[in-house]
Amino acid sequence: MTDRRLTWPQRRLLGLLGFPAFGLAVAYTVVGTYLPLLLNDLSGPAVTGLLIGSEGLLALFIPLLIGSWSEATRSRLGRRLPFILAGSALMIPALVVMPVGDSLLPIALALTVFFVGYFVYYTPYYALYPDLVPLSARGRSQGVQGVFRSAGLLLALSGGGLLFAIGPALPFLVAVAALLVVTAGLLVGLRHRVRDERRAASTRAALRAAWLEVRASSAVRAWMLANGLWEGAVAALKTFVVLYFI
Repeated sequence: MTDRRLTWPQRRLLGLLGFPAFGLAVAYTVVGTYLPLLLNDLSGPAVTGLLIGSEGLLALFIPLLIGSWSEATRSRLGRRLPFILAGSALMIPALVVMPVGDSLLPIALALTVFFVGYFVYYTPYYALYPDLVPLSARGRSQGVQGVFRSAGLLLALSGGGLLFAIGPALPFLVAVAALLVVTAGLLVGLRHRVRDERRAASTRAALRAAWLEVRASSAVRAWMLANGLWEGAVAALKTFVVLYFI
């Protein structure tokens, strides 16, 4: 991909890799925006914030573990797709349970399962980019992904509100459909492409390498801090802005 103009196969690859960002954005935004409405009827803003904020605790260790585990995995589907499929298998039933839970406990359990599945899916999905996209096209690949992610966010925030007014379960079912479609599309599109010839590192070695990279690079640490602050601000806004207006 040294030429400025991408060929059709190259554009197809970037579109294929960006597509799951749409489904992830729909599902994540539906949970972060409309589940608080259901939780607020059962508890209050404090409990709602605590439950939604549990994502932050899971985010401290699941991505690191899953990323390292996927580095050490070898299968017919490659290193990343098995985890992506496992993540979708956790998120989809959790999305189905959330809007029909009649008490705080089943909803809280479903939310925890969803966040676990989200990070199991999210981490290896993003790792597909350095696996498959040459350095010269990574800027454009993130631009394509950003378009899909923004489209999912827009759909969930605008259309989700209308669907929620019709029936609280509808936005969650749309999120299920979006995840099914994007995951199936990624699996079909990449099943002959995901091969890796590098020698597998152990999970412990991969974890150690990641830790050494963080220790050695001030730029990585600065990015981690900035990204954490940004994600926290956006998540808080999406969670409580809806409650503010009702």
